Amino acid sequence: MEETRSFQYKARDIQGKVIKKTVTHSSEEALISNLNQKGLFLIECKEVKAGLLSSKIKNIFLTFFNKTPLNEVLFFTKQLLVVYQVGIPILKGLEMIVDQIKDKHFKERLGQIQKAIQDGNGLSESMRKCPETFDDTYTALIEAGENSGKLDLVLSKNCSFLERKIENKRQIKSATFYPKIVIGVMLLVFVVIVYFVIPKISTFYDKFDGDLPFITQSLITVSDFCVNYWYICLLSVIGLSVAFFLTVSNKKGLKLYHQFLLKIPIFGDIFKYLEWTYFCAILKLLLESGVPVIRSLELTKSSMSNVLFKEELSMIQESVNKGEMINTQLKKSKLWPDMMGGLIEIGEETGNLGNILDSLGNYYSDQLRYKLANLSKTLEPILLFVIFGGVMFLALGIFMPMWKLTSIIKK
Repeated sequence: MEETRSFQYKARDIQGKVIKKTVTHSSEEALISNLNQKGLFLIECKEVKAGLLSSKIKNIFLTFFNKTPLNEVLFFTKQLLVVYQVGIPILKGLEMIVDQIKDKHFKERLGQIQKAIQDGNGLSESMRKCPETFDDTYTALIEAGENSGKLDLVLSKNCSFLERKIENKRQIKSATFYPKIVIGVMLLVFVVIVYFVIPKISTFYDKFDGDLPFITQSLITVSDFCVNYWYICLLSVIGLSVAFFLTVSNKKGLKLYHQFLLKIPIFGDIFKYLEWTYFCAILKLLLESGVPVIRSLELTKSSMSNVLFKEELSMIQESVNKGEMINTQLKKSKLWPDMMGGLIEIGEETGNLGNILDSLGNYYSDQLRYKLANLSKTLEPILLFVIFGGVMFLALGIFMPMWKLTSIIKK
């Protein structure tokens, strides 16, 4: 979901009247598009910056507590497709769909859309009033369908895309479930040993006057610090979390973080395949729905999750604006595979770009599925090595003094 931002604008209508308003939109481009649809000419526009902390807290709240589940959006899209295929009036159709929606916030937003349509707005324009549910790409597709008279076809393609997106998320959750469980159990065991087991063993060893092995002494030192200065540990965790959050909240920090993600062994390739899959699928969907190339690239860029890919798409957009082909900039970048640039060039030359993007999207989607299916097998030796190393370290730290005491007693 894209975060919403506040904009203060000054525009002039066809009668020459100046209008001043403060509104929320996902981007300045979305605001301009909305004003153009209303027949308003933009004179001045500036973003209203809220305090850093308050705005970020608001966005976190919207993301995690007020977000419309993707499966609800898919359900709505399928129902809307049926409404158009059967020929039910839009307001009556929306009323029927709202009755079947379970998500409370989504129901409220659909109510806002109904009211906007009753006021004379089109479906796409009404959906733009709920950017937290319907992003720029979704509303642009609806707008293209309305303008071309092929809304049912656009909705059908959008359903397929949303299904693929949901399936990708399901596969990622499934593939990372095992590593998450293992890491979670390891952390739990570490906490139990540090806070409950080692303090008791430390008390036992204090009764004997002798030097403890280095490993045992290290464990006792860590345990004593965690038990006696638990608030420092807690503040450290909170401080690191806040520092990370503030780092990724600015463009430079976020770019460094995304660069790091792409270079992580095993996971870096998964992130790349995910971006390549969405690039092909979204661009193909937009172009086949009748959205102009420049606008399609802009919307595809807003749908990318990695800043580096967003920057690449900005450069592609600039090169296309200058009259160049999409593949020109793709071939210059190391972020895109060579095969993609070559095939897109063939697609542009033959006028078959949609089918090429579809084939590429399916290929990268299959590769992503394969990598996710084998993720657990790939990580298993690493996790076993870490678990074995951790268990050995703890076992030696706890039992080495006992072995030493046993040998002394025997003597």
